[in-house]
Amino acid sequence: MGVWTVPFSPYHNRGCHKYTVNITVDELKEVNVGTSDELRITYICSLLTTEEEAEYVAFLKEFKDVFAWTYKEMPGPDPKVVVHHLAMKESIKPSKQA
Repeated sequence: MGVWTVPFSPYHNRGCHKYTVNITVDELKEVNVGTSDELRITYICSLLTTEEEAEYVAFLKEFKDVFAWTYKEMPGPDPKVVVHHLAMKESIKPSKQA
């Protein structure tokens, strides 16, 4: 297990570091939550107890249909949720920047 300390700031391009985020890096264990014919590989922490691992794997198997396992299962975002909008004043003529 390791911990990375990453300086983070919404203003990182300006050289201001307001926050420090600690990221825990544990060894991972590969588990198949699918079948032997239809693999659904994911990763869990290798430091879990046997009981915790069994609970996580059972949970992941129960809800495996929630995850997108292939690109075909990942439709584009719903425009009702994700829309890019440029706020522009109607009185100003738009111009192309160089």
